[in-house]
Amino acid sequence: MIPPFGWKSKDFAIIKHDGLYHIFWTRQNKAPTGPSGLSFGHAVSSDLYIWSQLDTVLTVRPESWDNGHVWAPHVVKRDSVFYMFYTGVTDDSVHAMHQRVGVATSTDLLNWNRLDQPVWSCSQVPWTFCDSLIGAGGNFRDPFVMPNPSAPGEWLMYYTAPPYPSEDVTRMVAGVAGSSGDVTAWSDLGPLWATHYSNTGLETVESVHLHPHEGLWYLFYTTNSFKGLVWATSADPIAPAGKWTHHGTVASMLGIAVSGWFASEILVDGAHQYFCFVNSDRVDMREISWNRNGTFGLMAPALFHVKRILWSSASVDSGASVELRIEATGWFNQVAAIEVLEVDPGGVETLVPPDSVGLPATIPLTGAVTTFPWAARTWPDEDAQPGPEFVVRMYDLTAVSSAINVVPPEPPPPPPPDPPPADPPPPLPQPDPPPSGEDGDRPGEGYDWGFSIRALDGTALGNGPAVLVQMPAPGFARVDLFDVRGRRIRNLAAGELGRGANVLPWDGRTEIGSPAGPGVYFARVVTPRATRWTRVVLRR
Repeated sequence: MIPPFGWKSKDFAIIKHDGLYHIFWTRQNKAPTGPSGLSFGHAVSSDLYIWSQLDTVLTVRPESWDNGHVWAPHVVKRDSVFYMFYTGVTDDSVHAMHQRVGVATSTDLLNWNRLDQPVWSCSQVPWTFCDSLIGAGGNFRDPFVMPNPSAPGEWLMYYTAPPYPSEDVTRMVAGVAGSSGDVTAWSDLGPLWATHYSNTGLETVESVHLHPHEGLWYLFYTTNSFKGLVWATSADPIAPAGKWTHHGTVASMLGIAVSGWFASEILVDGAHQYFCFVNSDRVDMREISWNRNGTFGLMAPALFHVKRILWSSASVDSGASVELRIEATGWFNQVAAIEVLEVDPGGVETLVPPDSVGLPATIPLTGAVTTFPWAARTWPDEDAQPGPEFVVRMYDLTAVSSAINVVPPEPPPPPPPDPPPADPPPPLPQPDPPPSGEDGDRPGEGYDWGFSIRALDGTALGNGPAVLVQMPAPGFARVDLFDVRGRRIRNLAAGELGRGANVLPWDGRTEIGSPAGPGVYFARVVTPRATRWTRVVLRR
């Protein structure tokens, strides 16, 4: 993201909303004597490559506490509201660059409303050097806010400030604050001493941010210019200094020169993670490729990106036609790999095989907008009342549709009752008792007189596992195998099964004949009366 002529970017915030990426960047005038930091630039993109500049947001307020500058935005979302935390600077005849943390709110990322007063300042933190009458005593900036992983609904805020005593004011340290959920009320959780000069030998600490990966928290921050970006890891995001492992510079990890990189942030977009940073005068984005040892490499983002998935209607009658619309960039010679979720009336989502409702797992893209006609179906019961809702999302979780309600047909009126028989019917024959259980169990112990399903690790019918379906009487049954993501990979039976034990071997291959990888799978048996599941382990 290259700023307009005459400007360069300093610290920034990046977030995705409704198929578009948004960057809010601190505007710095390239002219040495020009004003800077008086508002945030705002740019949007659908692919991380082509950016459009929109109106600036959050200009300084001459009569308010943020009359001098606005710096270091960071945006988070809860429910349908965005919260922008930023550093506001008071600059007048009394104060000298007095910095505090403010908050603005928005629902569309275009229009922002600021709280009248700051929500966090050095006067609330006893361990900081706090003297707003001198420049060094006013340093209190760079908020980064994230959900508290130990307390759902609560927040953690990271920021930077000089610790007390006063002779140490040029050496910054990251601080941590906590909120029970109200972003206007914060409590001090102390300094993150792992970032202090006494532990790192680095005096500058700015633009702190954290990211979870494989059970660890990755801490990144900007330090002295010849070092640039540095990183450390810990199992606890607010751990004491001795619980953090320092790994040095991001440049050393990547094996490239990155002296112009600073003020980094990580954007998570579904299954993709992007390391974003200021590169001299602009904001760059690179996709993260994780290594097994916990380091990562960076690569250019893919040009292909699905922006939105839309239904042509919010509701459709079962059997009627409706269109699924896919909007994409870099679409040429690409397919949209989708997943389908059924949403029950309680809001619980269940992955269902796309072909079970008449949708393909992959949809070839034909243009910037691709439409796919769908004859609406329900799963697994066509006559379920009320009708289900379905959501379609990209396999990499980068785009998701709104829910569409499938209205089932009206159930037919019940038939008139049968006349009573002249004579009582003879008793139904009972199934034979099951054989004796293994290891000398008593006959019939644990036996299901309806129908049952269980996995066999191996049978005489093949080298792989098998599914044993016990039927109380001959009848229709469909037996399918699914992987752990809920995708149907193989059908083992679809027709009448005999009374008693039906052994259905699996040769370890998918529906198209390719080998399935070793691991855990799930078998589902559906009959007109009930559905059963069991776990199947494929070994190699």
